[in-house]
Amino acid sequence: MSETIRVKFHGLASGGSIVGKVVGPEGDARIGMTAFVPFATPGEESEVTITATHKRHLEAALTVLPTGKCNLFTACGGCDLQHLDYAEQLRLKKEMVLGALKSGGLADVSVADVVPSAPWGWRRRVALHVDQKGGMGYRPRGSHDLLTPKQCPVSDAQIEAFLKKGFHFPGTFPHGATFYLEVGDDGRLYGMLRTGMLDKEGMHACAEALDARLAGGVVEVARNSEIRFGDADLHPTLGSFSQANGEVNEKLCAAVVKHASGAQTALDLYAGAGNFAFPLVAAGIGVTAVESDIALVAAARAEAQKRGVAERMQVLRERVEVYLKGNPAPTDFLVADPPRAGLGAMAAKLTFAPRLALISCDLAVAIRDLKALKESGWEISGIQPFDMFPQTAHIELLTTLHRSEK
Repeated sequence: MSETIRVKFHGLASGGSIVGKVVGPEGDARIGMTAFVPFATPGEESEVTITATHKRHLEAALTVLPTGKCNLFTACGGCDLQHLDYAEQLRLKKEMVLGALKSGGLADVSVADVVPSAPWGWRRRVALHVDQKGGMGYRPRGSHDLLTPKQCPVSDAQIEAFLKKGFHFPGTFPHGATFYLEVGDDGRLYGMLRTGMLDKEGMHACAEALDARLAGGVVEVARNSEIRFGDADLHPTLGSFSQANGEVNEKLCAAVVKHASGAQTALDLYAGAGNFAFPLVAAGIGVTAVESDIALVAAARAEAQKRGVAERMQVLRERVEVYLKGNPAPTDFLVADPPRAGLGAMAAKLTFAPRLALISCDLAVAIRDLKALKESGWEISGIQPFDMFPQTAHIELLTTLHRSEK
């Protein structure tokens, strides 16, 4: 029989659960113990069912789940916070960052208010799993089954329109097939089916089905078991990393450029297709961009030629770890946007510039990297959180640092 307790909620955890303290039943030895409960509401007291007991905390589930704007909310693995007012989401995220800094021994770091986003329609790229029968959808929490979305209110209107019409791929698919949809910077819809081991006949059947569905777009069977489509042409880097929230990404880029003010040269590590490099070059700064992904490097080089800035923007195809072993020349400004795993051991090697802008998408990893940077002579100027992912517990951090005098 499932055991129920009562919990009073007060905050947000980086994993998406709401944090609270056990308050009942009366006389329970666990009163005061921390509980993590998805979809709860801070400030409220609720009955929950215990799902896991640990030495210092409990995990639990609400006995009555809230509703959100999306009919798949609480089932789909995407959104955590649709039941909360957007202003409350921003407040909770800042408190979450402050709490993590305090726990990590960085309580003296200044944290600005979270830069907001449009609460809905912000996501310009999605990845949907394709099952063996050609159906596509999102993974529900704790399951390998698929939920087929008929709406996705956090997604761009063009993506949501595609999902509402429904689509089923013909044929039998290997495990791990993925369908990407993205609205590019040009406002057009692009897509890619990455199929793995699908045979040639199956590939062309899928391409024909997509061609009929798009009615006028471009569909191409590419190498590496990929089918790409676009409204008028093909997206060169679809399936590679790009920021999902275009509006907030522009604000983030502008903030990086502001912090680079006065620099003549900059080094952009984990540069992607030039997300930060191009705004820095546009501000009159000469940039060396380091990226290992071949598609992103090619796209950055092509765009630099197109914009006529190739002489002021050198794009190197190299792993950051390897590049830093070569003892880079001093530069005026560093920007680093590492993957979710963060800088790691690279933090100790960034000693050849007076200023650094670090972009972090994982709060715990950011704390670890900041502590390592402090140990190697950096001082933290401040942290600016950006709400890159509204309706979720994720937060993007821009930390500005300067070299301390020692």
